[in-house]
Amino acid sequence: MTLSQQLLVQNQSVSAGLKRALYKALKEIDSQDVRSNLTFGPGVVYLSSEIGRIGRPVYFLVRPNTMKLITGSCLCGKVAFEVTGVPFKFLYCHCRSCQKSTGSVHAANMAFPEDSVRWTRGEDLIERFVDTSENPGFPRWFCRSCGSPVPKLSRNRQFWVVPSGLLDSDPGMRPQANIYWAEHAPWYVSADQIAKNEGSLVEQTD
Repeated sequence: MTLSQQLLVQNQSVSAGLKRALYKALKEIDSQDVRSNLTFGPGVVYLSSEIGRIGRPVYFLVRPNTMKLITGSCLCGKVAFEVTGVPFKFLYCHCRSCQKSTGSVHAANMAFPEDSVRWTRGEDLIERFVDTSENPGFPRWFCRSCGSPVPKLSRNRQFWVVPSGLLDSDPGMRPQANIYWAEHAPWYVSADQIAKNEGSLVEQTD
């Protein structure tokens, strides 16, 4: 399936004008050895391409001039931030480092452009830990007061990694993939496979 054919089967919420602009911008790329994946958000096209011979991911983003302001905070509320960029990835990470740093079966992180996060309070309360043994270079930023993870710059410091649970509103994007599945916890069960309750099932677990 060509890039243009992929575009035709996507969500129709993206305007025809934006699609035409994308066709034009990607005409040259589409003729090369490129494997591409397109995802549509509200008025946004996220394009992640991987050039086969190089094997290095290259990200393209086509978006309107208006950007939604998203806010978030830690558990105690002493660290708060706002995001004005558009996310280009939303992934469930099952690597052991993310399991340990979140205390859960996986992390649910969004990736935002490097210039899109601004601290609105509590930046002085942020602690920064960098693993030097199990996964050298793996960073974890967290609130000194409550221990909640907070947004952090990626290892290469080229984009922000934002834990989705910190956000106060819908970012308009949905999870795209599970990564590091080979390391997933053997007791992991998809949320769709277990019962759903409006409140607590066992009071002692709160």
